[in-house]
Amino acid sequence: MKAKVLAVIVVAAFIIASEIGVWASWSEFKSSKGAFSIMLPGTPMEQTQSANTAVGVIEAHLFTLKQDDAIRTVGYTDYPASFMKSNSPKKLLDDSRDSAINNMGAKLLKDLPISLGKYTGREIQAESSDGKMVVRARTFIVKNRVYTVQVVTYKKNFSSTANAQYFDSFKIIDQ
Repeated sequence: MKAKVLAVIVVAAFIIASEIGVWASWSEFKSSKGAFSIMLPGTPMEQTQSANTAVGVIEAHLFTLKQDDAIRTVGYTDYPASFMKSNSPKKLLDDSRDSAINNMGAKLLKDLPISLGKYTGREIQAESSDGKMVVRARTFIVKNRVYTVQVVTYKKNFSSTANAQYFDSFKIIDQ
């Protein structure tokens, strides 16, 4: 009996130590212009993509960190107030989901309503057409801004502690 208790304690200690080890190499990335923060295991590359749309030119601000085990992206897009008011949060989130799945040619595996404090959101999980890659994304609507937090990884790495920590660390800096 004492041996079993000791074994459980040793296993628990290794799990805690490995999680602390993963988190210790991460640091907070903060975008004051984007009004968010998130924990990352390195410095992301920043880029802005513009698109001409029916509501005018829209700029997506993306922060991407590519590593061997995953590609982590956090970004935001500001929309005109009139566009946000003329569309329900559900419609905006549905359109975002549908666009992402269609652009990736992926199979939707999970689609859940979520929130971040008072902000409405959605989490999706999708699988690449060849079944090797998994995408998990969370999208939140904050006033006229839409935030997306995403990770693309090999299926075998999908449920890692690091990926869970990444999503859970995303914070909106109140505007």
